[in-house]
Amino acid sequence: MYEQVEKPKENKNRAVAQKKSNVKQSFGFVDNRTEPIMQMKLQKIHSAEPNKNEKTYYVKNHYSDNIQRRKTVTFAKTNSKIIQRNRAADPHERGTESPQVHHIIPHKNLVDGIGALSANDAREVKRRYLPSANKLTIRQLYYHDKQLVVTNNSVGIAPTENTLDKKNEFFEPWTEAPLSSLNGNKITINNPNSDLLSVTLTTWLNSYTGLVSTGATPPIGNASYWDSLLDSYYEWSGGNLFYGASNRAEPGGANLEDFDSDAKYFRDPKHIEKLKTLSDELEAAKGNAASTKAKLIEIGDLNKDMGAGLNNDRSKWFTPANNNQKAAILQILPAGARKDFINNQVTQKTLPLSLVHDSIEEWSKNEAKDKCPVSLSHNLYTYIFKNPVTIPTITSVNISKNSTRSAGNKVKLEGVITGNILNFNQSLKITIEDLSKSVQRLMQEEFTSIKKTDLGL
Repeated sequence: MYEQVEKPKENKNRAVAQKKSNVKQSFGFVDNRTEPIMQMKLQKIHSAEPNKNEKTYYVKNHYSDNIQRRKTVTFAKTNSKIIQRNRAADPHERGTESPQVHHIIPHKNLVDGIGALSANDAREVKRRYLPSANKLTIRQLYYHDKQLVVTNNSVGIAPTENTLDKKNEFFEPWTEAPLSSLNGNKITINNPNSDLLSVTLTTWLNSYTGLVSTGATPPIGNASYWDSLLDSYYEWSGGNLFYGASNRAEPGGANLEDFDSDAKYFRDPKHIEKLKTLSDELEAAKGNAASTKAKLIEIGDLNKDMGAGLNNDRSKWFTPANNNQKAAILQILPAGARKDFINNQVTQKTLPLSLVHDSIEEWSKNEAKDKCPVSLSHNLYTYIFKNPVTIPTITSVNISKNSTRSAGNKVKLEGVITGNILNFNQSLKITIEDLSKSVQRLMQEEFTSIKKTDLGL
């Protein structure tokens, strides 16, 4: 899912977090940050049911002729006023290091699931998405609430590096370390707007631990702060995210509500298999609040300490350089929504490089299949073992015969493009079926090489 806009790289030794030009938006989550909201053109799609006072819109940012990202905004009508509910802050945000973050289990499924529960059940579920203290960091707390001022007075922390606030958004090692590893009595957290008045990290952690374990109302901070924290980690649950390209053709094409199977190229494939099973089970639980709650808790327990995955590695993504490469991509991609989406877009869409290689391999295998039928295999077998004069013709394969002193004749099959070679000696035993498979493998290598050349790989 396209969730978060890629920011340009800066040539700095330390990553500096920049103000966002947009606010992440969706159903029922409150973002209490004071940063300006980008003015976006809204396109009405449909009216949400059953509450006819609420309407769902999709936000479209128009760059050229395509949708760069699509976000959901809910407008609730209350006392003749329209209230915009903004998406919760992403605590896994990484500033200039962070390109787009994608949800693996569709964001809408999580929103719909929590929306089907009672307030108490919803709060219980959200608590299960809060990470453990050995996975939580100051950086995450800051990105959840950028009004925080965090000061570290521990020995060895230079005055120029001991404060994190909006004026000094440098992320020093202590801001990246797990909270459990820090000297909590030397660190203070302050935000008067959230009723956090220079509390120590130790005090904050005690309140947080009570909220996680029992749901107890924290004695510090106001309800809005803690509710927002619950919303943030539920919406941006660790293990259900991966960093990626901002101009990507997703598996569902234009449908952002499909499970994001591309995650298997960037996270542990076994973990993604579990998420897919849970996603399907959550979908099947619709209409049953008890089953939905149980499934959401299971998702939270699996994901909460998994983080958002590795930082984006741009070398693991592929974007066609021109229309010829776009045509080559369309040739190898299996039929489906993604292929249709790419075909209908003028701009070139980014894909996981591993997906491209997998698609080349599968396409080449299919192209080579039956390219050496029984009749041709029989002719080749005769040529190798029966010494006829006529050389069989196999597309993209050069065939030659050399005499050897101890083994009669040796027939060489060489790929035209790859130069890969198969040798067959008359003294060896081989069936026509084995011969056909060997030639198919050689031809598969030829097709793979041709397509990689077409794509500049």
